[in-house]
Amino acid sequence: MQNDTKESILIKKKKIKDKICELVYEDRLYVLNILKHHLPTSQIKEHADGCRINLDILSDDLIYKIHHIIMSKLEVLDVNKI
Repeated sequence: MQNDTKESILIKKKKIKDKICELVYEDRLYVLNILKHHLPTSQIKEHADGCRINLDILSDDLIYKIHHIIMSKLEVLDVNKI
């Protein structure tokens, strides 16, 4: 069971990395603000083209939360396109 959880977390991290750029700017800021509440600012690397965060330092609960937010926001975007 624990291996399934570990594998699930790895899959969610990959989806986060793959899908975050598909969000509109405001939604990416929303995710960033959530992360700022859970991480010290030294863990958030700001660059001209965006922020970088090492997903390996996030708790499993935070990974699930961020993944859920991203997928939910993308579903709303897809529904609005119809």
